[in-house]
Amino acid sequence: MSGSQEPLLDDLTVAVIGGTGRIGRAVVEAMLAQGARVFVPTRRPENLTRLRNSLPADLQPELAGFLGDIGTPSGAADVALQIGNAIDDLTAVVCAVPPSPAQRPEPDGGHRSRPESIVRLHAAVIDAFLPLVDLSGSYTALNCSSDGEANSDLAHLIQRHWRATRGRPRINHVVIPRELGNDEHTRQQLRMLGDYLAWLASPVSGSRGHTIRLHGPPAQ
Repeated sequence: MSGSQEPLLDDLTVAVIGGTGRIGRAVVEAMLAQGARVFVPTRRPENLTRLRNSLPADLQPELAGFLGDIGTPSGAADVALQIGNAIDDLTAVVCAVPPSPAQRPEPDGGHRSRPESIVRLHAAVIDAFLPLVDLSGSYTALNCSSDGEANSDLAHLIQRHWRATRGRPRINHVVIPRELGNDEHTRQQLRMLGDYLAWLASPVSGSRGHTIRLHGPPAQ
């Protein structure tokens, strides 16, 4: 972004679900760099502190956190209520699910399969947070998975909500490869991913109802 351009998300508010994770951190930093105020739910305050300390000093004041567990429908609804009571307008939500979410026990004592757990998590978050998003805003489900079944189910979930809202707000599903290294090339890829998601969440993007599969550097 050149100095002559206005930030894409100037004075807008964004919630990043999973923002304390490795991928989520890249999303949070990109949103902040584009002028947004960013809200991140977390189960542990120390995770938010670690995230804030990892950011450039000039971006840190625009990061806020809410305590809660978005891994269950009731937990996601509770965090969404906190955010809804704290702010007047929510421009965008990005749900950045960690690459390998832990399986959660079901009430009957069993465990769901991992693909179903991912879809259930996304379903809980979208049900809780989509009603908070401005009609001119956006919701992006980000999944880091090579599981075709989970990605297909998520695509159907996004399509169902997109039809129900008739594209207001805009809803998209972004899939990225599961295999992530820890070298400079990967860090650069994550920065590019964050920039792409900031663009996708911004008012200048017209994308809606799409499943976008990224196999390399995202193009805007």
